[in-house]
Amino acid sequence: AKEIADALKVNKTLTILDLSLNMIRDEGAKQIADALKENDSLTVLMLRQNNIGPDGAKEIADALKNKIRLTSLALSLNSIGPDGAKEIANALKENDSLTVLILWKTKIGDEGVKEIADALKVNTSLTLLDLCENGIGPDGAKEIADALKVNSSLIELDLGWNKIALEGVKEIA
Repeated sequence: AKEIADALKVNKTLTILDLSLNMIRDEGAKQIADALKENDSLTVLMLRQNNIGPDGAKEIADALKNKIRLTSLALSLNSIGPDGAKEIANALKENDSLTVLILWKTKIGDEGVKEIADALKVNTSLTLLDLCENGIGPDGAKEIADALKVNSSLIELDLGWNKIALEGVKEIA
C-alpha cells in the first residue's frame, strides 16, 4: 500500500481506486488516508476485505474530515466494529463530498449504527448507505428511523441480512 499511497500523493488524474482483497490492514489504511489528504482527484475508493479494523477506520475518517473530493467509499468485509463506525460517523458530520458509503458486513452492530444514525441527522451529502449484514436489531432500526425523519439527502438505504425483525420494520415504516 505504501507504493500506491506515494503515487497517489503526486498523481492528479486517477479518480477510481480499488484496493479490495489486498490485506492492507490498518497500516495500509493509514498510508492511503495520508495520501488522500494530498490527492485532489480521487473520487472513488474501494477498500473491501482488507483486514482493516477500528484503527484503520479512524485513519480513513480523519482523511474524510480534510475536505477531500472522495464521493464513494467502500469498507465492506472489514472488522471496523462499533468503534470504527463511530469514527466514520464523526467524519460524516463534517464531510460534505461523500455521497456513497458501503459498510456491508463491518460488524458495527446496534452500537455502531447508532453513531451512523446520529451523523445522518446532520449530514446532507450522503445519498446511498449500505449497512447490510451488520447484526443490526430493532434498536438499531429505531435509531435509523429517527434519523430518516430529519435526513433530506439519503435516497437509498440497504439494511438487508440484519436482525431488524418486525419490531424494527415497524419503526422504519
